[in-house]
Amino acid sequence: MAYPTTDTAIRTAAVSALVNASTLAGSRVADSRTAPYGEDETYPRIAVSTPRSAADNQSIGPLHIKRKTSVVVVGTVRAAPAVDDTHVDVDATLAAALDTLEGQILHALAPWSQDFDRVELRDIDKGRTPDSDTYLGQVVIVLEVTWQYEITWPEIPDSLATIGIDIDLAVPAGGPADRIESSRVVDLTE
Repeated sequence: MAYPTTDTAIRTAAVSALVNASTLAGSRVADSRTAPYGEDETYPRIAVSTPRSAADNQSIGPLHIKRKTSVVVVGTVRAAPAVDDTHVDVDATLAAALDTLEGQILHALAPWSQDFDRVELRDIDKGRTPDSDTYLGQVVIVLEVTWQYEITWPEIPDSLATIGIDIDLAVPAGGPADRIESSRVVDLTE
């Protein structure tokens, strides 16, 4: 299994999985740690970030590294207010859209999650954004992914396996000798 080794690789793979799954957001899926959309006001949309990551070195030889990374997926939807005399329950419309988008995100990330040793769903939070005039709602899904990988050191070619060290020290006048010279060969393969 080829594990990702950077947070960028994790976000890129998650964005690709979400775009390919044809969620309500379509291609409006961004890899970002900040506001990913610029001036685009098209909804729904999804942002993927990796705000926290930790590594634990498991050995000294070849490096066995265990990584844990938080992956936060934020889906944002907009409910349209009524433009005529019909009654539209904006909160119910937002709730239904958020439930749908949540299910689509989790379904899209199921195959992506197989790239890791473990994926834990840490939190799901849904609701209307504080600015009630905008009729925006968000679903925030927090996952923690864990995987291990190994970094092996390159083999040392025989031509570089030994080094010679020449030492030439000057001894203060009046010492046993005016100069001490020594040579030594160090074998790096031992």
